[in-house]
Amino acid sequence: MAGIMSNIKWKKSLASVILPIALSFFTLSGALAHSFNVTLIIPLSGPDEAQGEQFLDGFMLATRERDGHPNEESDGHLGGLDVYVTTIDDSEDIGAQIEVINAGSQANIVGYFTSEINSATIQNTLDQSNIALLVPGEISDENGELLGSDSFFTIFNEDYNADPTAAAIRGYNTARRIDQAIRAQGAASNVSDLMENFNQSATNFNW
Repeated sequence: MAGIMSNIKWKKSLASVILPIALSFFTLSGALAHSFNVTLIIPLSGPDEAQGEQFLDGFMLATRERDGHPNEESDGHLGGLDVYVTTIDDSEDIGAQIEVINAGSQANIVGYFTSEINSATIQNTLDQSNIALLVPGEISDENGELLGSDSFFTIFNEDYNADPTAAAIRGYNTARRIDQAIRAQGAASNVSDLMENFNQSATNFNW
């Protein structure tokens, strides 16, 4: 009888250890499933710095449009999920920077606004990675006209106290394409599905 009671106590003790660990893992996994990371490779210094800043401003504008909630710690929301945005200056060693990101699984999606030479480096470096690459898409005539429309112009000006440029539209377009792709699958974990959606939104994508 004493042996049976001891065995029961041991099992209860083991359960008291395993259950909190399992719940912590479940909570952590749930939290991670509700967020994702985006890395933007843009000019943050040199002659094109202003364009890079406008691109980032346009991108961030889209992250603040929907799904906000009190006490949020993320940089905004895309596709209904928290998004954390980091940047890489395109004047740096892009290949080395991307390899660091890839090795550390720090990004789910990489987008860029840079030169054709840098674009080739980015695509070649990420070709065999588990990171979804968003290649810049065409801005349709309808979206391009938003540069002069009252709504986009006014909202951008109110947020940044500056007039939007074509770079701002491209940044906004990038974020909206990510928003559509994430909403379609509810997560950022399936790289092939994201890439397929990005390819479809590269042309004739209207906001």
